[in-house]
Amino acid sequence: MPKDETYYFHQTPELLCKELMKHIPDLQKNDCFFEPFAGEGAWVKAFPEEGNVIHTELEHGTDYKSVNLDVALVDWVITNPPFKLDNDTGKRVENSFFKLADYFAGKTNKGFAFLANDYCLSAFTPARLKKLNEKGVYIHKIVVCSIKKWRGRYFFIIFKNRCCLACKRNKTACCPKLTDEERAKIEAEMEEHEKEEKEALMNQKQRYDFFDFVEGVF
Repeated sequence: MPKDETYYFHQTPELLCKELMKHIPDLQKNDCFFEPFAGEGAWVKAFPEEGNVIHTELEHGTDYKSVNLDVALVDWVITNPPFKLDNDTGKRVENSFFKLADYFAGKTNKGFAFLANDYCLSAFTPARLKKLNEKGVYIHKIVVCSIKKWRGRYFFIIFKNRCCLACKRNKTACCPKLTDEERAKIEAEMEEHEKEEKEALMNQKQRYDFFDFVEGVF
């Protein structure tokens, strides 16, 4: 897509990106962030200044598949993904949303988050959600927002890794080699950690709903 009126029309509002970043869980200022479809950099500008940021953009000559996620140790992939992508044969395919979710699932330390319309949201059939779950990924939260220039409701879908603390420390996928005793101990630690996290959020008077929202129109 050339940098024409259509290209700029599809750029995500910068203020909205900053608001949606407030909903990312377990966010640390020094996390490693990857924006695979950076465009003019709205998400990149919303990431913490202290963070390690990787970004690619086809119009700038870089492709998201060029980043080796096994080496980069990315904590979060956050983006407004393109609606259409070329498949392996070069054919343009509509609704690439699940294809990208499947691509990034299990390849980050903490998770990934996509901004989507209702048609993209409908790509998550039970079978596809099960596939993501088998990769250790689940939907943590959906944040609803309104974007005036796109004339509709949009959904910021946050996918989080369902993995043990030991695996988080090593920044790898869930480890199948744990004994039952080791797994039980780690799960107990996770429950305590999640309890403390939820209490901290409540003390800060932040919302902890599965569905949340951003007020106003962007």
